[in-house]
Amino acid sequence: MSDQVLYRLSAAVFAERDGKILLLKRAAGALTGQWYLPGGAVDPGESVEEAARRELLEESGLAPSSPLACVAVAHMYVYGHESLQVCYACACPDGEVVLSHEHSDARWIDPSSYREQFNDEVIAKFANADPRVSTMLRNIRAAVDSYLGWRALRDTAAAI
Repeated sequence: MSDQVLYRLSAAVFAERDGKILLLKRAAGALTGQWYLPGGAVDPGESVEEAARRELLEESGLAPSSPLACVAVAHMYVYGHESLQVCYACACPDGEVVLSHEHSDARWIDPSSYREQFNDEVIAKFANADPRVSTMLRNIRAAVDSYLGWRALRDTAAAI
C-alpha cells in the first residue's frame, strides 16, 4: 500500500455576525485580491475542527462563541494539490477583526450575495482557461448552497 496522500485536508469557516458572514481578501499568494472565507490547511496531528478554529483566530482574530457545525465538504485544487475542505459555521458576535499578513481587508456580507459571486457566467469564464478552477468554483458554490440550506433549517427550527 502506498503512503501517497491523495487529498490534503483543509478547513474553512462561515463566521456569522448579524446575519452576515466574514470574508477576507487575499493579500498574497494564490488568488491574490479574491475574497474568501477564513480557513486553511490542517496541520499534522490536528483535527479538522481544531484547524478551523485555529485558522479563524490566526486570520481574523476571532473565536467562535458557539460550537462549530459542519455544513459542507468541498473538493478544491489549491497550491497545486487536491484538497478536501471541510466547511464549518459558527457565531462570532463579538470582537474586532484583526487581519493576518495573509489578508488585506475584511468585510461582513450577506451569504446570498457571496453565493452570487459563483454564478454560471463567472464559472463559464474560467471553464476554457482552466477547467480545474471552474470545477473548484462550482464546488465552492455547492458548499455555499449547503451552508445556506443548513442555515435555513436552523433558523426554521429556532422559530418553532
